[in-house]
Amino acid sequence: MDLKRHLHLGGEHLLGCLNPEVGYLPYWHMTVWPDKSAQFQFRRHCTGHNVGRWWNTLLRLEHIIGFAIPATIEAAMLNQTWRLCDNPTGILLEDQVSGDPGTWYIHPYRETMLALGLLVRYRHSAQARRQGLRAIEHMARASSALTHWDLGDGLVPKGRGANPVYTHGRAIEGLLCFYRASGEETALAEAQRLAHFHRQHTLAPDGRFAKGCTHHTHSYLNTVRGLLEWAILTDQPDLVDQIRATYFDAIATMITPSGFIPHDIGARYEGDIALMLWDHCDDAGLLDDAERYVRCRLLPAQVLQPMPLIP
Repeated sequence: MDLKRHLHLGGEHLLGCLNPEVGYLPYWHMTVWPDKSAQFQFRRHCTGHNVGRWWNTLLRLEHIIGFAIPATIEAAMLNQTWRLCDNPTGILLEDQVSGDPGTWYIHPYRETMLALGLLVRYRHSAQARRQGLRAIEHMARASSALTHWDLGDGLVPKGRGANPVYTHGRAIEGLLCFYRASGEETALAEAQRLAHFHRQHTLAPDGRFAKGCTHHTHSYLNTVRGLLEWAILTDQPDLVDQIRATYFDAIATMITPSGFIPHDIGARYEGDIALMLWDHCDDAGLLDDAERYVRCRLLPAQVLQPMPLIP
């Protein structure tokens, strides 16, 4: 199995999903109709989310397999990053309306901190370091109550868009990435503040689903992953054991043998959690799970040859 080929193909896709007509912003998704006509589409207010994801993936690919990011594209993406972070929260936002909290999509707090952390690590970017510290300061203040957000000036997000797991739980991972890259204690302190809360509200002592895990799979699993990273960083074997129980009693029950799960309490990072747990739990079944998800779900999902689509 030539994983490097698949990784390179994924990188090529992430270059191809950028629109040069709008400064190389990434599309949200492609829609394909039964007649094989297709259209790339944007999703308003959510583009910043994918800018952070783009950096998180491409910089890791560059580091792991030497994938080349064209200089023109990197320069354009940097310009977009600084533009989208130029708002009162400090995170990647787009088209937010000053009087409408529903347009302040704070879900990308995680992606912002991952992108800025990796720009510090792999590009030694002083601007990314400054921007990360600014984002932490503003987002920590806005989430000081932990159970709800207040962005100031009457901006109080409500509903799922303000749910703790959907917003700051998933950001623990990004904050720890920024801390490891920058050494900034502010990032570690904020990650620990959030981790203490989510250990109590997002994990159950017996490994089953906790009431606070919410319904959004990606955010739930990102939160569990962040808690696992925190447990490893701070040498908490009891928390590692609790997350291992959560993996087998909750997460694994959501996953079909092929690795499929729907978006709402579904899976994308279960294989990664399995690999991280393997490093500390010495359970060969975790490796079996991770390999099965890669072979049965991730690799077959890639389109290896051009498709006869009509733009």
